[in-house]
Amino acid sequence: STDSDDVATGATAYSLKTGDDAALFTINSSTGAVTLTANPDDENKADYSFTVVATDGAGNSTEQAITLDITDLDDVAPTITSAATANALDENSGAGQVVYTVTSTDNGDISSGATAYSLKAGADAALFTINSSTGAVTLTANPDDETKADYNFTVVATDAAGNSTEQAITLDITDLDDVAPTITSASSAVALDENSGAGQVVYTVTSTDSDDISTGATAYSLKAGGDEALFTINNTTGAVTLTANPDYETKADYSFTVVATDAAGNSSEQAITLDITDLDEVAPIITFISIPDAPMNIGDVVTVTLTVADDGSDVYTNISGSVGGFALSNLTRTNSTTYTAQFTITNGGADVPAGADIPVSLTIDDSSANTSASYTTAISQNSDAIDATAPILSSSTPTDNGTGVLLTDNIVLNFSDSIALGTGNIVISDGTQTITIDVANHSGQLAVSGNTLTINPDVDLANNSANYNVQIAATAIDDSAGNSFAGIADSTTLDFTTTVNTSVVVFDLTDGDTSSHSGRSFDGSTTYTIYIKVATSEVGISVTNPWTGAGNLGSDDTIILVGSGVAPLGNTGVPAASKTATASAMAWSNPDLVSLNKAGNITTFRTGGSDMADLWSGSWVGTLLQGGAILTTLPSGIATSQGV
Repeated sequence: STDSDDVATGATAYSLKTGDDAALFTINSSTGAVTLTANPDDENKADYSFTVVATDGAGNSTEQAITLDITDLDDVAPTITSAATANALDENSGAGQVVYTVTSTDNGDISSGATAYSLKAGADAALFTINSSTGAVTLTANPDDETKADYNFTVVATDAAGNSTEQAITLDITDLDDVAPTITSASSAVALDENSGAGQVVYTVTSTDSDDISTGATAYSLKAGGDEALFTINNTTGAVTLTANPDYETKADYSFTVVATDAAGNSSEQAITLDITDLDEVAPIITFISIPDAPMNIGDVVTVTLTVADDGSDVYTNISGSVGGFALSNLTRTNSTTYTAQFTITNGGADVPAGADIPVSLTIDDSSANTSASYTTAISQNSDAIDATAPILSSSTPTDNGTGVLLTDNIVLNFSDSIALGTGNIVISDGTQTITIDVANHSGQLAVSGNTLTINPDVDLANNSANYNVQIAATAIDDSAGNSFAGIADSTTLDFTTTVNTSVVVFDLTDGDTSSHSGRSFDGSTTYTIYIKVATSEVGISVTNPWTGAGNLGSDDTIILVGSGVAPLGNTGVPAASKTATASAMAWSNPDLVSLNKAGNITTFRTGGSDMADLWSGSWVGTLLQGGAILTTLPSGIATSQGV
């Protein structure tokens, strides 16, 4: 203040006038400095009012009202609005996932700028990253409940004025079934005796699935490959069944792989081996008998030589019987197949003149308890070519339990002796298709050459992947001495499984529709020969179920047109004689007969009419397929049911 308007009487004193907010201040009476006694807080009091008084030495005073505004600053931290727990995360769901997003509000005070987000050091913070702008928190590693079942971290929200707030977050990892079952059964099946029968359970898979949470029952299967096609498996019990009758001579051991898969799809596998025990299954057969050619008198000791056929390893425990009514004795083995024995002309008999026929009755056992049928015949003395045994089946094509037999293959049987046809039937059957051939009236279906019989039925086998068997009447096959082959009366002694030649396809349109192998797919790794068989007379055609995979056809595949016994005829009745090809179609004509485009649309032209059908869907690719020849009939060995 100034006090120059009058005479000066002394110093001016300053004071606060009672009232308003004066009580919240103090004043220095000499300097006039006014002090706010408390900490200013805009949220509590945004402004103040007080009155200052100046008094001179004469007691004259002046006053003035004063206002003081408090500037509002951002001094309130953001409020975190997101939850204190993150959504649970499935284990093994992948690294780098956003698992939580921080959200907040900063309206508790004036806004001074954007809120920034961070992770507080400590706990599991090092395992996460955070986007400071969006608040997105990312788990850097792939979650694994077995390694770490839950996480803890703290998020921090900081406003532009530096005010911050934090919140502790928990993240649970959901334990899933991600551990495959453990197969507890052995890696080898118990060895199986040959000829012990088809349809046996040879192995049972067992497993545990206790290394993780259980999500359901374990299912069992066989892995493709090895001998898998020769077995079936019960997917619930794990019982593995060998479908055919085991035969050591055909297959001495098997290999397959079992797979255990839990309900979550985790699987483990184990390779299994199955050995077939070779048994002595061949009964001994006496194939040769020699007796000296001389008069045999009472009291003479006569030596007999026997030759025995078996598997070459047996010791014959008993050859019993009689020669000329006299019992054998002193049986001696001279090598693996030859024995000598003796009989004595006794008083109870009679002298035997030289050259006389001598009755023989013998039975022989080998060490494996195989017993031949009684051998009864009459032989001449010193005969060195006695055929006293029936022919036996020594080998066959296909072999017993053979696989991969084509539907058009012949059956070839090799016997131990030259053979001739007798009477009765040969039957080939899979239970669905049965082919019966009358041996005495076979119409060229049977051919004999020496000890070999070739069976070529008038009709092809019809069923792919089927188990066929051959049965032969006991009177059907004889050797030159009239001994009859024992025959085959069961369905397991000679059985085999069929297949088809996957590279040959026949679309047979002669009856108006394709053959029964329709609705299949071409394979890109196979080079095909495709026969299209058409009728020579008018017939409508249709394809109810076209093939697929035409995109796998190309320049390495061949299409051949086939007639029905005679060359296909054009619409003027002239046989087809030429073929043409463009980038998108091929045709056989003289004149128009058959045209085929790359989409499988086939049109046939015959006397009085035409029709169209689709052999396959899609189109062949690349260079046009080869046209092939024009045939009157299918080549030998091609079945109309062939296809992939």
